[in-house]
Amino acid sequence: MQLFMIFSLVALSAGALFAASRLTEPEVQPVKVRVNEPKR
Repeated sequence: MQLFMIFSLVALSAGALFAASRLTEPEVQPVKVRVNEPKR
């Protein structure tokens, strides 16, 4: 049971970091796209 709990905690932490990176990336990418479009 301890291994399962540790694995679940690691999975949750990894999922939280992945979700945070996915949430922060789209905020930065649209700005780069908007800045690149007028230059064209």
